[in-house]
Amino acid sequence: MVFGGPPKIGNENDNSAMLFFLQKTLERLRNVINPDAGIILTHHTKKLSKKMLEEDPFQGLSGAGSLRGFYTTGMVISVKMKEALSAK
Repeated sequence: MVFGGPPKIGNENDNSAMLFFLQKTLERLRNVINPDAGIILTHHTKKLSKKMLEEDPFQGLSGAGSLRGFYTTGMVISVKMKEALSAK
């Protein structure tokens, strides 16, 4: 299932709006489908320096901090800079 937050929810950088989306939309969806289900949520990152990526890749999550505090397990998927440059 692919779901994008509706525009009426607000700005992704607004903690209240992001928390509203996470609690009222994703939690409600999980409770309707299966309360024990896991949810895989993907979200884009902002541009990071190589140093930031190495030190704490989760700094790259774009949007409000409430997103980072909501999940129990997270991963950042990235392409190494050299690989990305050679692919162009």
